[in-house]
Amino acid sequence: MTKSLEDYLEKIYSLRLSLAEVRVKDIAKEMGVSQPSVNQAIKELIKLDLIKHLPYGKIEFTQKGLEQAKQIADKHHVLKSFLMKGLGVSEENAEKDACLIEHIISEESLERIEAFNRKQALDFCSNQLPQDGFQCENAASAVPLSHLSQGEKGMVICVYGGDCIKKRLQEYGFLVNETIEMIRNVPHCPFLILVKGYQVAIGRGIGAKILVKRVETPSS
Repeated sequence: MTKSLEDYLEKIYSLRLSLAEVRVKDIAKEMGVSQPSVNQAIKELIKLDLIKHLPYGKIEFTQKGLEQAKQIADKHHVLKSFLMKGLGVSEENAEKDACLIEHIISEESLERIEAFNRKQALDFCSNQLPQDGFQCENAASAVPLSHLSQGEKGMVICVYGGDCIKKRLQEYGFLVNETIEMIRNVPHCPFLILVKGYQVAIGRGIGAKILVKRVETPSS
């Protein structure tokens, strides 16, 4: 698979972590390329049996594609962690350099960097949130996002956990005083939230760490 196709596969994986559905326009916007360019890449990824492009526009991974995308994303994460925390490279340059290095690095070198990261505890962007308490203003008057019913709105009071998770959620629009709406709250499935006009899928564990204050809907 070419470097370009790996970049597309990684971007689809990244988008799928935050969006309920990934479409061509989403990829084009994130990568700063034209939709025809994305369509051409999608065709190539379909030929490689890595993704499926459903008739109504949604892009989904095959099992093979999901495994490869996760491997690429994990490699990128290991390299970025090493550059930022191990060498003190700025986040902007670490992101760019990791994108370049991940395509050419040998398995031996990657394994050595992974071992170094583990030894030095450099995994700055863990998916696990620390089990600290609610330590933000007005927390007592709020409830976890998971308490909202479908169709119910809430105002974000606090987002807590690891710095990486906080930053990622803020990028999705989960800002203090932002009003959001619960679109889907089904047991054992990610939450589907309407925030800033976009539907965002949030894992239940992370959703439980977002504090909101219920917003009363005016009666008609």
